Amino acid sequence: MPDQQTIEPFGIYIHWPFCESLCPYCDFNTYCSNQIDHEQWCEAYLRQLDHSAKELTVSQCTSVYFGGGTPSLMESRTVGKILDRISLLWGFSGQPEITLEANPTTVEQGRFLCFRSEGVNRLSLGLQALKDSDLKALGRKHGVKEAIKAYETADRVFNNVSLDFMFGRQFQSAESWIGELQEIVELNPNHLSIYQLTIEPNTPFGKRHAANRLEGIPDEDTLADMYLATMEICERNGFKQYEVSNYSKPGHKGKHNLVYWEYHDFLGIGPGAHGRISIDNQYFRTNTILNPESWLDGIFKLGTGENQRELINQKERGSEYLLTSLRLNDGMSIDRFEQISGNKLDRNAISELVQDNWVGITDGQLQVTTNGRMVLNQIISKLLS
Repeated sequence: MPDQQTIEPFGIYIHWPFCESLCPYCDFNTYCSNQIDHEQWCEAYLRQLDHSAKELTVSQCTSVYFGGGTPSLMESRTVGKILDRISLLWGFSGQPEITLEANPTTVEQGRFLCFRSEGVNRLSLGLQALKDSDLKALGRKHGVKEAIKAYETADRVFNNVSLDFMFGRQFQSAESWIGELQEIVELNPNHLSIYQLTIEPNTPFGKRHAANRLEGIPDEDTLADMYLATMEICERNGFKQYEVSNYSKPGHKGKHNLVYWEYHDFLGIGPGAHGRISIDNQYFRTNTILNPESWLDGIFKLGTGENQRELINQKERGSEYLLTSLRLNDGMSIDRFEQISGNKLDRNAISELVQDNWVGITDGQLQVTTNGRMVLNQIISKLLS
C-alpha cells in the first residue's frame, strides 16, 4: 500500500437526480418522479464505475460524495453496493470521507443508521434558513422546528454533520442575518457551508428576477455586510474559514470539496455530473447526459452515460487552478501554478495586489486577504491578464 502521505487526492461524485419537490432558486440537474426503479439505477451506477475504472489509473479513492437532488432518497443498499464497487476497483485511502446530502424532510433515524452501516460517515444537511417565512419563500418543505430536529437526529447517528445555509434572501437585513447567525453557530455542527443566494437565469427565481417580479433582494453593500459578519461570527465561535463560503471546526474541513478547489482529479457519475480526469498525462473535462432516462439508456446500450470529453490544455489548467485555489484561505501555490500552466505569474501584478492589501504571500502561497475577498473577480482578472 502506498505511503499515506504520498496519496494524490481522488474523489468520486455520485449524482442522484431526484427530489421530492423542486426549489425555485436551484439550477442543479434535478427531477421529481414517483416511480424509480432502484435496482436499475443501482446497476447503472455500478456499470459506469466499471467502465471508468478501465481507463483511470489512480491508486486510491480518498472521498465519495453523494449529491443531488436528494440522495437520502436512495435506498441504503444502493449506496452500500456503490461503495463496495469503488473499494473493489480502486480501494480507499486509510480514512476516506463518505458524504451524503439530505433534506430535513427525508430524515429518519432508522434510515440514517442504515446509511451509516453501509459506509457513509458524514452528512450534509440542507437547512438553508432558520426562519419559517423565508423557508416557505425558498420553496422548502420543512419548517425551523423540523430542521433542528433533523439536525439533532443526524448528529446522533453520524457525529460529523455539515449544515448548509443561505444569506441574501428576500427582504433580509444585515441585522436579521446577524441574529440568525447567532442561532446557527449555537447549533454547533462540525462544518458550515454558508452561501449567498445566487439568482440563476433559468430557474423560477431567475425568470421572476428578469421580469422585475423578485422583490427584496439585498443590495451589494448589504450583502457585503452580511458576508463580513458571517466571517467574524463564525471565527469568534470556533468555525475556521478555509474557503470563501465554508467554515469548519478543527479537523473537519470538507475533504471532497478540497479535491475540487485544490485541483485534483475527480470522477463524476450520474445524470448531469461533471468530472476532471487525467489519462496518459492528458487532462479532460467530462460531463454526462442530463436526462435521467437518456443517461440510463446510454449506460445499458453503450456502457457509459458520458458525453464527449473536452481536452484541457496547459494554459486552461493553470487558469482553472488559480480560479479554484484562490477561494481557499490557504491560497494557491505559486510553484504549482507555474508547473501546471507552464507560465510565470506577473510579479509586478502581484506586487500591486500586495500593496493594495488584496493578497499576501506566505511560504510560496498566494493568499487573498479579507479585503481582497470583496474584489476576488478583479484579483483573478489581474493575475490572468
